[in-house]
Amino acid sequence: MKKLILIPFFIACAVNLNGQPWKIMIQNTTDSSVVRTLKLKPKVHIGIKSLITESDSLKVTNTYGGTFLSGTRDSLTIRLEEFRVLTEYANGIKQTTTIPRDFYLKNPEAGNSVKSLALMDIDFLTCQRRPKLITRADNVIEPIILGLLFVMLISPLISYNYKEGYLNTERYKYWALGSTIGLASGFATLITINGLFNEKRIQFRPGWPEKKAKVWEFR
Repeated sequence: MKKLILIPFFIACAVNLNGQPWKIMIQNTTDSSVVRTLKLKPKVHIGIKSLITESDSLKVTNTYGGTFLSGTRDSLTIRLEEFRVLTEYANGIKQTTTIPRDFYLKNPEAGNSVKSLALMDIDFLTCQRRPKLITRADNVIEPIILGLLFVMLISPLISYNYKEGYLNTERYKYWALGSTIGLASGFATLITINGLFNEKRIQFRPGWPEKKAKVWEFR
């Protein structure tokens, strides 16, 4: 009987430990007296940028996106969801390559969907608590906005009476006004959703990617 009573206790302890945030101190590089505690909870969505190559002719940036799993004094681990490579050439040409997670994870170095990154390789970090429902809402709303934008652009063609050779203004008002109202509502919804979950942005490399941002370092 006592063993049965203890089972819920151990389960509660396990859940509590699993939900413990990872904490690490970060220090402002300009003013060493300014110290902050960076706290990341499991399942928080994070983005990581690493400047891999920087020369007069070429700049290569790796961007990792996923959910935070755990961290140590030297590294943090995420469940990888996306991986992008941005290549910038001296002539101004930029090339972004998005590598699907399943394809990227075939790389022997990746192993599986769990990806660990050394703290010293992190140049820029973003984190945002976004429930799955909100992420799904974004995925639904964005295609709708694109569809409404397309309708607004072609509304003159839809409303033109080719047989008689004139623009049907009533039909045009219906399509143009409807798509405009839909676009405004869609943008307002996206802004509201993203405003509810503020994104934290922390830069660890001076002058990159933002030139005038405060720069921090892990302690």
